[in-house]
Amino acid sequence: MEQFDILVIGDRMEYIGKCAFRNFASLKSVVIGGTTMIGDKAFYECSSLEEITVNGKVILDSTKRRQFIAEEA
Repeated sequence: MEQFDILVIGDRMEYIGKCAFRNFASLKSVVIGGTTMIGDKAFYECSSLEEITVNGKVILDSTKRRQFIAEEA
């Protein structure tokens, strides 16, 4: 599977499925347009993930990272 570091999801995507991007180790940033639902563990084990922005609002940054991607302490 191809890996990438930036993911941009447009306004037409309404739902991101469970484990959709699980273990995308190189993924650093996600920008989501009109998505209304994000499935469980959609970004689980994305070890490089630094920021997620949904509809212009940052929902993940360095202070929320561990909680969001379920990284072990």
